[in-house]
Amino acid sequence: MNEKFQCEYAIDKRWAEAMFWRRVPVQTVFASALFPLVLFGLAWYVKATWLKILCLLCGLGLVIWNVVAIGRQAAKEIQGSGHVEVTIENDEVRSVLTLENQPEKRVTQPLSRFGAFRQNGKWLLLEGTDQPGDLYVCGSSSELHKLGALFKKRGLMERSGWSDTLGKGMALVLLIAGFAMAVSTLFPDRTGAGALMAWEKQGGYTVHTRWTQTDVDDRDVQTASVWTDGDRLYRVERLEKDGETTQIELSRFHDNTEKVIRLDAKGKVKLIEEAEIAKTDFFFAPVFQTCWEMFEQDMRGNMELSPAFSWRTEGNQTIGELRDFEHWTQRRLRREKAAYTQSQLNAMSLTERMERFSTSQFVPVRVTYTLDAQEGLMRSIAFDALINGKQGKTQERGTIDFEPLALPEDVKEEVEAVFEQDVRHGDSMPAFS
Repeated sequence: MNEKFQCEYAIDKRWAEAMFWRRVPVQTVFASALFPLVLFGLAWYVKATWLKILCLLCGLGLVIWNVVAIGRQAAKEIQGSGHVEVTIENDEVRSVLTLENQPEKRVTQPLSRFGAFRQNGKWLLLEGTDQPGDLYVCGSSSELHKLGALFKKRGLMERSGWSDTLGKGMALVLLIAGFAMAVSTLFPDRTGAGALMAWEKQGGYTVHTRWTQTDVDDRDVQTASVWTDGDRLYRVERLEKDGETTQIELSRFHDNTEKVIRLDAKGKVKLIEEAEIAKTDFFFAPVFQTCWEMFEQDMRGNMELSPAFSWRTEGNQTIGELRDFEHWTQRRLRREKAAYTQSQLNAMSLTERMERFSTSQFVPVRVTYTLDAQEGLMRSIAFDALINGKQGKTQERGTIDFEPLALPEDVKEEVEAVFEQDVRHGDSMPAFS
């Protein structure tokens, strides 16, 4: 190399930290980020608040520890501030390190001691074949480009500086995203599904569902109350048509089993059945009966607003309009199929099953929900659904209004007492007539 290259640059502790960080391999960065990411993932997944905070603090502590470790390692390399002079001429690399209150350090070495180089901005790193043996040079983009071409002629391998920066940037983005997702679970949504789930912490609620349009003949109003008593949940629902009671349903949840006692308008038992059910499904059954399609469970089993809808927030209201019609139809068909036992499905002919569970049975035309939340609690849900099917169009339109549990203690005691009795089909219960 007959051409001569010279540069001089100042160094200090911050420069040493920055340059040390650039020399850390991408694989090492990802390995260091792995354990914090796992802890952030656990913080996102677990439900106990204290465990979330513990995982977050441990993950954040690991990140800080790694950053401090880099700073300490860099501090060992540079003591104080000073400057470096680098001269490259005749296949020889000469460097002069001058630090405050320290003797000048001169090093001369052949270019053959360096195996690769990597350029990043105004810096070019010469990677030594022996450790420690790395050396930085600085200059304009054109100067470094010319220098790089000369290095290639001497057999040095060029490494991509941008791929290194991109890899480390990705690791940083993953850490920030993981931390943000974990922290977000400490502040649950209070305008959408979170506002509905908040009623569980209240121990009970009462809802009034009023249909302004429906294809079901025996109802235009449903009043339902749900409450908790120890490890049991109870629910009482009353259907009305033109101000007259048409049906009463009493339900109890215990050990993942729901027992339902259905009464007619005169208080006579017309149906008794039991089925396995999730606690959340039982608690919010009066809502899910009408608005089931607007909710889905996430990976942690928590309820969230369905991605099949386009959601927007306007003040206290969250408005959703169906956009993914195929997703909605497939979920509806799966729900219809789940309503049958395996023996019932086996008893159906292939033609009957194909007709009953055909996508043409449920073709949504319009499905819209408007949620109104106040002080972190759901207060009302307006629904408007128009569905095309083989039997014609069906339309459901109305509102669900929420309020704190509005059921007298004596009525709650009467409902709970029913499930301690040997109730049979055809029995009369005057208290609920």
